[in-house]
Amino acid sequence: METYRMSSKLREQEREYLIQTANDVTRGAIATTIFVDGTPAETIQCPHPQEILPDEILNLVKSTHYEKKQEIELL
Repeated sequence: METYRMSSKLREQEREYLIQTANDVTRGAIATTIFVDGTPAETIQCPHPQEILPDEILNLVKSTHYEKKQEIELL
């Protein structure tokens, strides 16, 4: 199974946020890590079924990433 990764940078005055989202094949989960000024601040893991199709995994990575990005933009 392929690994899908997304990364976004957001800047707000003096802070920089980096959001990285990828599927973790070994754990069967989508993991999102948020870095604030280069320091890991939060990691969220969302498990998914092992029998999931690659297209569904890609959609989960995209939606999870964009949800977290939107949440940070609203801060």
